[in-house]
Amino acid sequence: MQKEKLKKLIVPLIMLIAELFLFFQMVSSKPNITIKYKVMFLVICILSNLVAYVLVKVINKYKKIKLENIFLGIAISFGFLYLIFIPAILGTDELPHFLRPYQISVGDVIVKHPEKNETQIPKDLGSFVGEKDMSKRYSKERILKSVDYSDTESLWNGDVTSIRYSPVSYIPQVIGFWLSRLFGLSPLLTLFLVRFCNFSVWLAISYFAFKLLPIKKTFALLLYTAPSVLSIVSTCSYDALALSLMLLLIAYILNIIKYKKSITKKDFLILLLISLGISTYKVFYIIYILLLLIIPKECYKNKKQKITYTLLILILSFLLDFGWYAVSMASSVTGSSVITEQLKFILMHPIKYLFIFINTYVNDIFYYVTNVIAGSEMCYGLARINQLFVLIYLGLLISSYFVEKNNIELKKSSKFLIAFVCLAIFALVSTTLYLEWTANKSGIGASKIIGIQSRYFVCLIIPFILLLPKPKKILKNSKKIICFSILLNSLMFIDCIKSLLLNLFNV
Repeated sequence: MQKEKLKKLIVPLIMLIAELFLFFQMVSSKPNITIKYKVMFLVICILSNLVAYVLVKVINKYKKIKLENIFLGIAISFGFLYLIFIPAILGTDELPHFLRPYQISVGDVIVKHPEKNETQIPKDLGSFVGEKDMSKRYSKERILKSVDYSDTESLWNGDVTSIRYSPVSYIPQVIGFWLSRLFGLSPLLTLFLVRFCNFSVWLAISYFAFKLLPIKKTFALLLYTAPSVLSIVSTCSYDALALSLMLLLIAYILNIIKYKKSITKKDFLILLLISLGISTYKVFYIIYILLLLIIPKECYKNKKQKITYTLLILILSFLLDFGWYAVSMASSVTGSSVITEQLKFILMHPIKYLFIFINTYVNDIFYYVTNVIAGSEMCYGLARINQLFVLIYLGLLISSYFVEKNNIELKKSSKFLIAFVCLAIFALVSTTLYLEWTANKSGIGASKIIGIQSRYFVCLIIPFILLLPKPKKILKNSKKIICFSILLNSLMFIDCIKSLLLNLFNV
C-alpha cells in the first residue's frame, strides 16, 4: 500500500523538479527579475498544473471516455492558456494576420494600393500593434478605451504576401472584428476576441474531424495538441482554418473507406465545401484535394456518379484557387522579374537545384522534425522550449503510432496517389519559397531554401502514416501515453511563456 502511494508521488515530484529547474533558469538568466514577474511565473505554473491535474484525473476516472472528448478537453484547456498568455501580436506571424482580416472586415478585399503594402487602420489599433514596449500594450487604456474607428492612419502591413491571401481563409478573424466593432471593444480585447473566434472555428471543425477519424486517433490527438499547433490556432494565424479543414477532409475520406459508406448528396456537398475551403488557402495545397480519388468506386452508386462528383469538386476547387491567385497576382507587389530569374535558374540548373533542395532538409532535419512539436518557429522565434521536453514528446508521438491497428485496406494505386500528393506538396512548398521568398531575401541561385516552416507539413503527416507498414505489436495503455503528453504539454507551456516573458518584458 505504501509502495503504491510512493509510486503516485513520482510523477508530481518530477514535475516539481522540472518547474523548479525552469524557475532557477529564469532567475539565473535575469538576476534582477522583479517580484511581479516571479509571481506571474508562479501563477502560470499553478494554472498549467491545475489544467494538467484535472485532465489526467478525468481520463483516469472515466475509462471509457472517447478520444475526441479527450482531444476537446486538452485543446480547450491549453488552447485558452496560449490564447491568453501569448503576448499581444506575438503569435506566429500574427501582425499581418491581424491587419489583413481588418482590411477585409471594412470591405478592402482586394488591396487598392499594394505597392505601399499598407493598411488603413484606426489610430488606436495602429498605436497598439506598433507599441514597442510590450507592457504598454497591457495598459489600462488599451484594456478599457474603445477603438475610435473614425480616426484612421496608414500602417505597414508587416508581410508583403498576406495582402494576396483569400478573404475566405480569414472568415473567423473577420467575424471577430465585426463583433468587436459592434460591442465597442478596446484594442486588447479586440485582439483577444479575434483570437477567440479563430480558435473556436478551428476547435469545432477539428472536433468533428476527430469524431469521424476511424484510425490512429491517439496519434492524431498528440499531433494536433502539440504546442506548435495550439500556439498557432489560438492566435490570429490564418493557418488555423486550413489545418482543421485538411484534417477534416482526410478524416471524412477515411471514414467513408473504413465503413464502406455509400456517398450521398449530403456527403458530396460536405466534401465540396471542405475542398473549396482548402482551395482558398495557399495555392499549392490544392493538390491535397486529389486525396478524394482514393475513395473506392464501391462507395458510389455507379462509375458515372464517381466521375461526376469527383470532377465537379476538383474543377470548382481549381477554378476558385487559380481564379483568386490570378486576381491577387494582378495586384502583387512582389517583383515578378525576381521570380522569373529564379525560375530560369532552376530550369537551367535542375541538378544543382535538386542538391539545394536535398541539402536544405538534410542539414536541418533535426530542426524541422522537432518544430513539428515545438521550437523556435513559435512566436517569431522568441519562444525557447527545452529540447528534452520536445524529444520526449516526439517519442510519445512515435509510440502512439503503435497503439491502434490500421484496419483500413488501401489499394496500391491509392497508396501511390497518397505518396504523390505528399511529395508534390512537399516539393511545391519548398520550390514556391525558393522562387519568391528566397529570391528576394538571399538572391538568385541561393544555396539554401529559406522561409520553410514545419507547420506547412503538419497536414501531410496523417496521410503519410497510411503508407507505413502496419505495426506487428500493439501497445496497450494508450491513455497513459496521453496522460504523459498532457504533463509534457504543461511543462512546455510554462517554458514557452517563461521565455517570452524574459525576451519581451522589462523584467
